[in-house]
Amino acid sequence: MSYLNPRRHYIHREFPVKSPRRLPFPRRYKLFLLTWVAIYPLITAILWLFSPFLNTLPLPLRTLILTVVLVYLMTYIIMPRLQQQFRRWLNADS
Repeated sequence: MSYLNPRRHYIHREFPVKSPRRLPFPRRYKLFLLTWVAIYPLITAILWLFSPFLNTLPLPLRTLILTVVLVYLMTYIIMPRLQQQFRRWLNADS
């Protein structure tokens, strides 16, 4: 093993890599407003569209279905798009 360079394992100390610039975290009231603006119409639409089906189910099952659909849509579809559209406003005074 003497043929190995002992400093080879410490290359990261010799060549520091700059981390990407991180934007400041948006203010809480802005995230609150953006989330509310997304959830209110979404939950209203879900209840309106699926109420004939949901009304036949027991309340715990209705709540389970509603929250699974709502959280999935908010996490993977709605909020990423809204944050992209409102990024300048979200980070304006952070």
